[in-house]
Formats: sequence, C-alpha cells, structure tokens
Amino acid sequence: MKLFLVVDFQKTLVDALPKDAASDLDKRIAERVLSCRYNGTDVAFTLGSGGAVFGNTAARKLMCDMVFEKNSLPSLDLADYLRQKEYSQVEICGLMSFGAVIANAVMVRSALPGTEIIINESLISADDEKLHREALDIMRAMGFTVIHS
Repeated sequence: MKLFLVVDFQKTLVDALPKDAASDLDKRIAERVLSCRYNGTDVAFTLGSGGAVFGNTAARKLMCDMVFEKNSLPSLDLADYLRQKEYSQVEICGLMSFGAVIANAVMVRSALPGTEIIINESLISADDEKLHREALDIMRAMGFTVIHS
C-alpha cells in the first residue's frame, strides 16, 4: 500500500512563489494526484490552519481524501493516522521544502520507520532557492529517496 502526501499546497504559500513556477507546480501535482488514484495509491493532504488546497490540485481533491489540518510544521494527526497503517512507500510533495516538507518527512519516518520515503524534487518548491537546495541536500543526507520525475 502506498501514500501520496501533498504538504501545505495552499494559496498563502503558493502566492509566495513566482506566478509561472506556481502554475507549473500546480499542474504537475494535480497530474500526479490523478496518476496515483489510477494506480490505487492513497492520497492525503496537510494544511496549515485556515488553509485550503490550491488551484488545479484542489480540483483533483476528492471527498474521500484524508486532510490533516495542523498548526505547526508537521501534522501530529497525520502521525497518529500513519501509525495505524502499513504503507510500503510514502511519496511527499508540496510547500515549503525547507519547512513543512522536511518536517513532515521526518515525522513520516518516525511514524513508519521501515517505509521508503520519496521526496519528488519536481513536485516541491520554496520561496527561497538557496534554502530549497539545502533542504534537498539535508533530506538526501537523512536517507530519504530524492527523485526528479
């Protein structure tokens, strides 16, 4: 069983990105959500307090998708949920790579210690390119699988 986790892809954070980059990222994430559904992969979203899923990605969100609202970088409700599951793989995308993405990746690792955690570099971003690159390096160093697809 697999999970595709969309982290904090909400208007307040998307607005911090350059418009073209935000639109392109939204399209890629929305396409990946559809692909995951086709392949039987579970889809979940984390959202900061008061946020809503953005753009085309929001249009791909279904009522059956899990949504974990949070008031800090990682979602403790997501951790509680994951402890009850036996996912063989969790793929993470969203915003911001140096904040909520890396925090949730660490939390997923803690909740599911033997699970492969994939960070899809083409599906994450941040409003600071230097911190984004450093976050990717740190996630690689922590043993997460960083891919670009």
